[in-house]
Amino acid sequence: VLDPTAGDDGSEAEAGASACLGATGGSSASRLDSQLQDAIRLKTEGNAFYREKNVRTAIGRYHRALLVLRGLDSEVNSALQGFGAQVPKLSQEQEDLLRSTQVDCYNNLA
Repeated sequence: VLDPTAGDDGSEAEAGASACLGATGGSSASRLDSQLQDAIRLKTEGNAFYREKNVRTAIGRYHRALLVLRGLDSEVNSALQGFGAQVPKLSQEQEDLLRSTQVDCYNNLA
């Protein structure tokens, strides 16, 4: 279990998200980057609430971050392709950022 107070202020993830900006070009890429940034912001807010001993609100932020990330996850959305739904295409950097943010949130919820 990761301790959200152990120095993960989200700056590393935010730097990674910033590096992903414009990685695939187009408006869908900016939408994906925006959603990744939102998830990272929610995780960072959760860490701040946890440090303030506001565990219930921290859990809510982690949960919301995971919901945002779930909408971007190609493994979750691959089943929707058969129904004509467009599945977002993530660059390798975006995929790595998505996975690391998911892992951080799940560990913080454990």
